[in-house]
Amino acid sequence: MNIHLSNIVLSHPLFGADGVPPKKERQSMSSPRSWRISRLLRGRRKVLGIGVATAVVAALVAVPMTGAVADEAAPASSQAQNVDATAKPVFKSPFKCGKKFYANNWDDHNPKNAVDFQSYNGDSTFKEPVKASAPGTVSLVRDLGGSSYGKYVVIDHIGGWQTLYAHLYSFNVKEGQKIKRGARIGLSGNSGGSQAPHLHYEQKLNGKVKTPVVDGTKIPYLKKKLVTSTNCGKGSGNPYTVKQVCGKTFKKVNSHALKYKGKKYGTVVLAHSAKHKQRCVVTLKAVKIGKKSATGANLQVKGNKTKVDRGKFSYYAGAVKTTAKKKCKWGGSVGPAKWRTKSFGKCL
Repeated sequence: MNIHLSNIVLSHPLFGADGVPPKKERQSMSSPRSWRISRLLRGRRKVLGIGVATAVVAALVAVPMTGAVADEAAPASSQAQNVDATAKPVFKSPFKCGKKFYANNWDDHNPKNAVDFQSYNGDSTFKEPVKASAPGTVSLVRDLGGSSYGKYVVIDHIGGWQTLYAHLYSFNVKEGQKIKRGARIGLSGNSGGSQAPHLHYEQKLNGKVKTPVVDGTKIPYLKKKLVTSTNCGKGSGNPYTVKQVCGKTFKKVNSHALKYKGKKYGTVVLAHSAKHKQRCVVTLKAVKIGKKSATGANLQVKGNKTKVDRGKFSYYAGAVKTTAKKKCKWGGSVGPAKWRTKSFGKCL
């Protein structure tokens, strides 16, 4: 028996990729990073005999991991999507729509890059409803009494991201609960080691606290910024955006709600990239989010065959891209809800 080290992949839940628009969704809501055993051996890529192979397998058993050892995966097809490990949620302010509070990234704050939301213009955060910054699953609800975070909540999001909300007055969620952006998770308070009413807030990637961005406002270390909440409406709960699926240079130019018997199942969106001179169609689900169900997206330039991405997907179908100088048809589907332009027209 021969084993190539270059084909052995090890995954661990504490590691993940970050930073670029997704190519496709993947199976797990966590974002493990795979690395080759050959790196551990400093590039000694050799074909091993049975004796050495046994030692390698024994070493693997001794290392905590999730998932079995497997051959290195081939590039994902357009149908093999669920959750992308590189996607970043769009984080909103953890307060209701229109609320204004100061966000302070203090010196000597623990941990570094954690933010304290505090009163603005006499409006205190005390007993102010705290909202989820992005959709996800509540992974932790704890009360540490009069020390540290006091009452706090942690929410897991896509791509290995988490948000933490501390010094709460009370809870409105429980562990394992799936919530949408804007869902009430508790009331801001003064619990734990807090010296005055405020909300301690963190954004983490794979356990490391990152410089927070809320409502499009970056709050760097040692900075204090006034943030106006745009955490408005119920939202679909879908953590993906058109830019995340199509790419950063794409902008929405048209969209259509996918409805069946009065119920909204999703939205199909047509986007354009002036930089790449491309059109992109993506269908974002509004039902059964996080669960595989029939979803599709299509785009046809006049004179060419229709490009289709269709299957059982957890969050979206697409991105279907093409250079569209001519007229085109586009559309999408989620479950029984289907829509497509009736005739060729401008790709707008």
